[in-house]
Amino acid sequence: MKKWSMGLVLVGLALGAGCDSLRLGLSSVPPYQPQNVYGQHTRLPEQLRRVLLLPLVDRTPGPTEASSLDVVRLGFTAELRKRNAFEVITCTPAELRTWTSRDHWSAVEELPADFLQRLQARTGCDGVLFAELTHFQAYPPLAVGFNLRLVECRGTNTVWTVEETLDAANAAVASGARAYGRSELRQARESDWLMVNSPKHFSQYAAWLLLSTLPSQSAKEL
Repeated sequence: MKKWSMGLVLVGLALGAGCDSLRLGLSSVPPYQPQNVYGQHTRLPEQLRRVLLLPLVDRTPGPTEASSLDVVRLGFTAELRKRNAFEVITCTPAELRTWTSRDHWSAVEELPADFLQRLQARTGCDGVLFAELTHFQAYPPLAVGFNLRLVECRGTNTVWTVEETLDAANAAVASGARAYGRSELRQARESDWLMVNSPKHFSQYAAWLLLSTLPSQSAKEL
């Protein structure tokens, strides 16, 4: 009986060590860093103080459910405001249609010659942020893709752009998502699974990561 009990203890210790090794291996993977980023400036232009975030455009291969699109949009807007890089203002698709005759615009398409100036006159913005959802997979492994472009109204210069798809099947992406959950959402380690299984949490992590590549505030503001 004692031998049998000791055998169970040894098996339990081995399994525990295996789980600890697995956790250690997952946490030791360096978090993913975005690669496809372009920034004309190391710091945001001093005059870029107020930015209009256009309605999120669904450019996914298949149509995304409206409820899912709302979840992504709300999470993205929250993360953008948390950056505190500039004042963020928004407009509804209906407002955009009134101002420009269309309820959505993409930075990759040809814009009317006075498009940015028209938005500036309506909202007082110094820049416009185009945001597209390019990929969305709501079942594991989760995947979310964004194409983001920040353009100055004055001179129509592109200040910053990033386009990436984050896939939870990538160990570095999953590691970064779990780290985000603990540091930004104050989640316990036991909730790590949420970050790679909840579309809401994972899409918010994707927004946070890509927005973290925004140039810093101007030196005068620091």
